Amino acid sequence: VTDMFYLNSVNEASTADGAATLKNSPAIIPAGTASKVAYFCTIYAGQNLEVAALLDSDGAGDLAAQQDALVALLPKKAVLRVADFLTTPVSGAEIEDMFRTTLATIAASLGWDSSATISAQPSRPVMQILSSEHGKAVSKWKLAKAFMNWIGTNGYSSLTGDERADWSKLTAAVNN
Repeated sequence: VTDMFYLNSVNEASTADGAATLKNSPAIIPAGTASKVAYFCTIYAGQNLEVAALLDSDGAGDLAAQQDALVALLPKKAVLRVADFLTTPVSGAEIEDMFRTTLATIAASLGWDSSATISAQPSRPVMQILSSEHGKAVSKWKLAKAFMNWIGTNGYSSLTGDERADWSKLTAAVNN
């Protein structure tokens, strides 16, 4: 669900700023887990809808991307991996890694200051850093909600240049 928060809020903010957006106001449906992606794609592709799957670049995303049902249903260009859009490569990238610099600042405002580690370890997933340094206090839900508030207040242009570039690459891939 938190991935949907990021995608929808950035799409709204980029639309307001006249930047790259997802075409045709797509419905973003969270699958819950990567293992359910093929199930949802089967349902929506069976209704002749255009479908794309955005998967984390972790082990679960790797397995989902290789599921026979998903491979048979979607053209290769419709199975998207977060890592493919990052300016700086992150091993096991999740959607949060597209907005890591901004999220470092937001996390600090929530009491999870890991800015130095996030900056020093650019190839390590931001959620892994936050969780290892702050334990169970870290909540993807709280971070995503805080990001939504932040981008609603500050706008798309307040994202870093790399974050905007990553978003532009993602929207270009989805819109093709």
